Amino acid sequence: MHVVHIDRQRSWTGQINRAFLIVTALRSRGHHIGFITHPGAVLAQRAREAGIPVESFPLRGAGFYVSIPRAARALRGRGVDILHCHGARDHLFGLAVARLASIPHVIRTKHNHTLPRGPFSRFVYAASDRVIAISEHVRSELVGAGIDPAKLETIQDGVDVEHFRPLPRDAELAASLGIEPGDLVIGSVCSLHTRKGIEEILHAFALLQEAPFAGRLKCLLVGKRWEQWAGLAEALGVRERVLFPGFRRDVREMLAQLDVYLLPSRREAGGTSVLEAMAMERPIVASHVGGLAESVTPEVGITVPPQDARALAAAVRELLEDPERAAQLGRAARARAVSLYSNEALVERTLALYERILKNAP
Repeated sequence: MHVVHIDRQRSWTGQINRAFLIVTALRSRGHHIGFITHPGAVLAQRAREAGIPVESFPLRGAGFYVSIPRAARALRGRGVDILHCHGARDHLFGLAVARLASIPHVIRTKHNHTLPRGPFSRFVYAASDRVIAISEHVRSELVGAGIDPAKLETIQDGVDVEHFRPLPRDAELAASLGIEPGDLVIGSVCSLHTRKGIEEILHAFALLQEAPFAGRLKCLLVGKRWEQWAGLAEALGVRERVLFPGFRRDVREMLAQLDVYLLPSRREAGGTSVLEAMAMERPIVASHVGGLAESVTPEVGITVPPQDARALAAAVRELLEDPERAAQLGRAARARAVSLYSNEALVERTLALYERILKNAP
């Protein structure tokens, strides 16, 4: 089969990572898979380095409209079976290109909570063969917005469960971060946006200074935009015990530093970072919202209401004071990640959907 993925994002995100994983896996099986990207996107560079065909067109601003006929000319006659779109503008672009280039099938992966509004948005969804929701939560939201349930398919995110595997804390790396032997470390490895509940993490960490183990407790927050949180940590009197190493590529090694993984998101369609932490046997404390409520079951972690720092602190304290239970949750988290959220499961489910679409084509 011949499938082209369309994504206009310029930086590397969880959304991009999912598409890249699917493309590289299916190309290794002999399928013709490629990308359409915005010029200069990190995805374009990574794809070319991997030997994946890439076409780049301006997908932002006024250039978006000029790029539609250009992309159609580039794809016409190449035998493309499916355009797989990943964002709202990508979706509109893909439908227009498919019509001009006589490409028979268009699908969309819905990675977020933003719902279609108005008749035109619903028409765009209706004009597609399928819409993939990354969680049952996203699927139910789309059904509530008026999207035909027959058009919807849930395929959860995947993680590399061989790469993200249980590892001990690396002492040399820990020392470079400011973590001492015997420290208890909580925190998160994610984009440090407000919606990820970083404010709640810092307030919960401040509340935990009353715990008997407070002298050994550190908070590790790994990701971009950490500067916006340094002032709050200072105001709460915990700045010296909150570690902000910034953006890191060694995500696995950062996760290995944590005793408890936190993701108290205010909203969350899926939550890939939680799946990575689960695969590494980290017990989880997350907010009971969106896709997190599906992946973080009582067997693998504790969920708390969003924007509730006291509940978050209580859950963390519960796990740190009961290491046997924390270890049990971690083992169950690993088993659940391997069973339900592996890269292999993501690829197989996506391939099966492609095959069903092509098999049912007139």
